[in-house]
This record gives sequence, C-alpha cells and structure tokens, in this order.
Amino acid sequence: MRYQNVKKLLRSVIFLMAFALIAPVEGFGQRDDYQKSQGERKIQFKIPESLKAEHVELHEDLARAIKAGGKTAEAARAVEDVLHPHFLKEEEYALPPLSLLSSLAEGNVTPEMRTVIAVTDKLKADLPNMLQEHRAIVAALEKLSATAKQEGKTEHALFAEKLIMHARNEEEVLYPAAILVGEYLKMKLK
Repeated sequence: MRYQNVKKLLRSVIFLMAFALIAPVEGFGQRDDYQKSQGERKIQFKIPESLKAEHVELHEDLARAIKAGGKTAEAARAVEDVLHPHFLKEEEYALPPLSLLSSLAEGNVTPEMRTVIAVTDKLKADLPNMLQEHRAIVAALEKLSATAKQEGKTEHALFAEKLIMHARNEEEVLYPAAILVGEYLKMKLK
C-alpha cells in the first residue's frame, strides 16, 4: 500500500514538473520538421502567455484535488490520466500558432511564418482525435465534480466545471483560430 502512495505522489509531481518545464515552448524553429532551409532566418512561436498561465493554474488546481484525499482524489487522478497526454499535444501544436494572431491582425505576414503551416495542418488532421479526448476528459471531470460535491469539497467541483468550460473554449474558439492561422498563411504566402 505504501508503494502505491509513493507511486501516486511521484506521478503527480512529474505531471506538474512536466508542464512547468514545457512553458515556454520554444516553438518550431528547433525541430527538424519545422526548420527552414540553411541560410534562412528561423522564427520561433511561443504559447501566448495568457494561455500558458491558464494551463499552469489548471494543473495547480488538479494537484490540489489529488491532494484532497478520498474519492475526490481518485477521481482527480482519473482526470490527470486523460488530461496529461492531451495537454502535451495542445502545447506542441494547438496553442503556439495562436501567438501569430496579433501580428496577422495587424497585417504583418512574413515568409518565416510559413513554418507554422505544418503545425496547423497537424492540428487540423488530429482535430477529431483531440475532440474525442475532450469527451473523455469531460466525462472524467463530470465524475470528479459529482464526487467532490458528494464529499463536500466544492472547491474541486468548481475546478472541474471550470476545466469543462476551458475545453469548450478550446473547441469553439482556440482550435478553430489556430487552424485559421495556418489557412490564412497558406493564402497569403502562396
């Protein structure tokens, strides 16, 4: 039993450390599949600070729910299991393209921005899977909310509901916006 508790604690610590280390994502200029040819300037895309801060806050809230003990902690660990790999994908290719929105809205398009198209194409191709993952995450969050309410841990129930709204915001706004960044760049950089 003691081994299980240590294992769970280590998993939670690793989960939080992974997201603390990911931010900021140093973009696509460092990876071979996103590099421009030699001699061309490389451009790096970072997750917008507001989105990065929101992800950090959500992870902190989840860590508190895991520490809450009881069935709430068990339900929070189930959320962690489905959320962690999903957040890694978001931070790899769903959120960094959004860093270009301000520049694009101002009419600033540069050839170096072309590197983001491969990333937005990856998001577009993986979107059905990302949405399926959201359904699994929301199901786990609904269970967390109900469990936390039953145990009188309303703070964690509210967190679960907040994360459900975060997922809806991604589906309705952030993912489509990231894909549109790539589509817009395809038109402008023909």
